[in-house]
Amino acid sequence: AIILEEKDTGFVNPKLFVKRLSEKAGKKVYVSTEVGQNQLWVTNFYDFSDPRKFITSAGFGTMGYGLPAAIGASVASKGIRKLSVSKVHLRKR
Repeated sequence: AIILEEKDTGFVNPKLFVKRLSEKAGKKVYVSTEVGQNQLWVTNFYDFSDPRKFITSAGFGTMGYGLPAAIGASVASKGIRKLSVSKVHLRKR
């Protein structure tokens, strides 16, 4: 098990963010991701209790996949929440 530290570094801990997002979003949700580390963070730290709720390009490197995938899931499945997780680079000033 990976232990996530909750110390204040001045930055958002993406792993802890995904874990908290999973706790707040509930179980009935589709989650899509873009390509990159965010894909790995969601894979490792999001608690998927139901099968087939993670929508990803599965390592094919398809940039720009996450948002259209979430929109497609929205059209195909009414009444279930959709999330799209993308990575943003921020720097301290």
